[in-house]
Amino acid sequence: MWGDKANGAQAIYLRTKTVSTGTVYYVNDDSDPGDFFTTAFGNDANNGTSSSTPKRTIQAVLDSYTLGPNDVILVDSGVYDGFTVAGNETGARIIGAPSFQSHIGQRVTINASQVVLQGLSPDQGADVNASSVTLYRITSAALVLPDTQ
Repeated sequence: MWGDKANGAQAIYLRTKTVSTGTVYYVNDDSDPGDFFTTAFGNDANNGTSSSTPKRTIQAVLDSYTLGPNDVILVDSGVYDGFTVAGNETGARIIGAPSFQSHIGQRVTINASQVVLQGLSPDQGADVNASSVTLYRITSAALVLPDTQ
């Protein structure tokens, strides 16, 4: 289970530095082998705000909440549907389980700036339609990035 046991505000280690977090959301599929962040199966009727009440899909978190800078979605090991990060989710972070075990089975679309994707495997690739998006430790052969000219 993921947790920050240090005194003070929650923080995550991201791209070789510690970053303060806003709200942390949890996503898990319906199996538990390799789970790292959660303690229960995911269900989109859950609130997704604790490791024991994860949502089933990343899109369900994005549809239920407006994520802001430093808000984090922790995606446990498993296979998930594709998702779209809308333009109002600026600065959100979506972080997969260690060893690239968070597979996204359909295409991912990023329409918000300053979004960070870390440790995910978008198996069908991603379309990035915004500026200042960070893809860190991503495994995919099919990424489409915006024209920067």
